[in-house]
Amino acid sequence: LEAEELIRSGLLWIYGLTTTTTTSLSSHSPELSSPGKEKKKKTTITTLVAVTRSTPTVSAITKVYTTNRYRRRGYADRLVAHVTRYLLEEEKKEAVVLFVGHTLDAVRVYRRIGFVGLDRLDGQEVVEKSDPCDGADVEDWLELGFEGGELGHW
Repeated sequence: LEAEELIRSGLLWIYGLTTTTTTSLSSHSPELSSPGKEKKKKTTITTLVAVTRSTPTVSAITKVYTTNRYRRRGYADRLVAHVTRYLLEEEKKEAVVLFVGHTLDAVRVYRRIGFVGLDRLDGQEVVEKSDPCDGADVEDWLELGFEGGELGHW
């Protein structure tokens, strides 16, 4: 249900790989006078990113996911960087925030793109401290909701 709403609202971005396969066509076909080849394109979705919690000046990147088969190939890096650049340059957002998991792999992706304040994971240092900020602009949040209420939509 949430995915359908994100798609309908144009808030879901995808990174897809397009492959082309060529199939030989028989010359015995009544429609063809000579042998030919047919090309078919197939797009495989590797990574997705949602943009939610938007205000006139800020948007959040959420739900970053790459299928297991396509991990560690840079697809999440490229898509998150592209979406971030779009939000800042085209949508003229003052800030793009992350509302995402804090796994070590995720932290590495966000750091490579330029996000800061990702040194902490459950109170432990997860990567060397090299952020240009002192943590003053970084906040940890816990999402609360009412029993039976929908989380993640505002």
